[in-house]
Amino acid sequence: MEETKWLKPSGIRSDDWARTQELADGLSPDTQHAALDRYAQQCSPALDVFGRAYH
Repeated sequence: MEETKWLKPSGIRSDDWARTQELADGLSPDTQHAALDRYAQQCSPALDVFGRAYH
């Protein structure tokens, strides 16, 4: 049985780093940026003042 390993200092834990990498490779930076922009719009009143997106 393979030991669970931690990626520090990020605090990410994985039992299967090959699968973790496979999932990460499938992520789109554009999709992530759009999600961060939505969260920032919901949570950051500074965006109303400065009129900028997170990305």
